[in-house]
Amino acid sequence: MKSRIKLPSLKDNKKSSKRSITIFDLDHTLAVGNVSFAFGKYLFRKRFFSRAKLVPLIAAYALQRVHFLSVQSLHAISFYFLFSQVSVAAIKKQACEFIENYLSGILRQEIVEEMRLAKERGDEIWLESSSPDFLVSLIAEKLQVDGYLATHYQEDLQGRYDKIGQVVDGQVKWQHLKELLETSGRTTDQVTAYSDSIVDLPLLEKVGVAIAVHPEKKLNKVACKKLWKIIN
Repeated sequence: MKSRIKLPSLKDNKKSSKRSITIFDLDHTLAVGNVSFAFGKYLFRKRFFSRAKLVPLIAAYALQRVHFLSVQSLHAISFYFLFSQVSVAAIKKQACEFIENYLSGILRQEIVEEMRLAKERGDEIWLESSSPDFLVSLIAEKLQVDGYLATHYQEDLQGRYDKIGQVVDGQVKWQHLKELLETSGRTTDQVTAYSDSIVDLPLLEKVGVAIAVHPEKKLNKVACKKLWKIIN
């Protein structure tokens, strides 16, 4: 199961149908880098796991950035080395400390400003990421957005992480948006989406306004061709 949470409830459907939707990707878009990777380094510094586990994670992250490894495969590797059979409570405690102490330093202030302007317009703001929900939910709460969509790790009866639910990628983001639109009567013309990655192309190609943020090479090429706004 993927984490798909609406934080505050809207008062009525009529009001909802008039609100535009703005979607912010997290890793390398709203955040300077990959939040999950930064959290992994934080856990290493806290000696939560050994150096031997850090090496394959760095290699997997590098391969995923050049698309030699899928988002799903990156999560499988990260989950195996870091979270499998680890206490959920312990990870959430570390995540709270990490977000509390380091969030402001890993956010792109120019994109935070874009979010502020979207809030002033009255947009419905979503934070969507392939990063796990125990990080994304905390960031969503800190930024006071309307909802978030994030990868979910399932737990067993002993309160340990047991397996990966559905990993959030561009296709999942698009399916989620379709559900939002169908239930509120809004259209894709009312949607703006920010992302850095070609992985989010299934979403970016459908929305009314697509904005590429420090885009990787493949997305930059598409953005230039389609005349999308680019923030560098």
